[in-house]
This record gives sequence, C-alpha cells and structure tokens, in this order.
Amino acid sequence: MNQQKLSKWLKCITILVTVMLTIILFLVIPAYGRDIVCLNSRYSGWYMPWLVFIWLLGIPCYAVLIIFWGICNEIRNDNSFSIKNAKALALISKLAMVDSFLLFLGIVLFSVFQMMHISILVLGILVVIEGIAISVIAAVLGHLVQKASKMKDENDLTI
Repeated sequence: MNQQKLSKWLKCITILVTVMLTIILFLVIPAYGRDIVCLNSRYSGWYMPWLVFIWLLGIPCYAVLIIFWGICNEIRNDNSFSIKNAKALALISKLAMVDSFLLFLGIVLFSVFQMMHISILVLGILVVIEGIAISVIAAVLGHLVQKASKMKDENDLTI
C-alpha cells in the first residue's frame, strides 16, 4: 500500500470514527439517558449533569481526530517519520491522558454526590483504562516516530 492509499484509508477511518462519535454523543447517549429517566424518575436530576459532562469529555476526542487528520496529511506527503508527527502523537497522548483523568475525576465527584449507578461506575472505569492505554500507545508511537525521524535525517546527510 502506497502513501496515498494509506492516507486515504486512514482519513476514511477518521471520518467514520468522527461520525460514530457524533452519533453516540448526541443521539445514543441522550436517548439512553431519557429512557433511564423514564424508567426511574429518581434519576431525573442526574440527566443533565451527566449529559453535559459526557459532552465535555467529547471535546478532547474531537481534538484528537483533528490532530490525526494532520498526521494523515503528512503521511500523504510522504513525511510519515517527522518531528511534526512525533509532536502530534505526543499531543494525542496528553489529550487522552487528560480525558481519562477528567473522566476519573467525574466518576469520583458523581459518586460523592451519589449520582452514580454501579453499571456506569464499571463502564467508566473501563473507559478510563482504555484512555490510559491509548495515551501510552500514542506516547510510544510518538517516541518511535521521533527516533525514526532522527535516523532519516542522518541518512539523508549520508552520501
């Protein structure tokens, strides 16, 4: 697979993930929350705080997708191993870690205010773990891309 095809493939995946994230954040989660409130009115005061919190958690996810789009452009330009991509991956790592930390903090705060169902607690902890894993993977990839960029620069100088 050449750089152009790989870039197109990654951009298609990025668009698909963006559409899925938008559907989940703005259609599925609000509908699911309304169903929960309809089934048990005790949870009606939880709906808006949780919905706003989840929407705020979506902001770093969209930022990661935008940054990844830039990486796809660099791949298309045959510049996969560049300092720019290494820095972008490091930023993705930081955003994933921040999002995971905010989710963990939200879980703790909602638990303290007794606005947490046990199923949401378990799901939230799993998402925190996944966010940390994404952060670690992006950090490792960023480090490897940075090393490859340095090797590429050294090879370019060698005749």
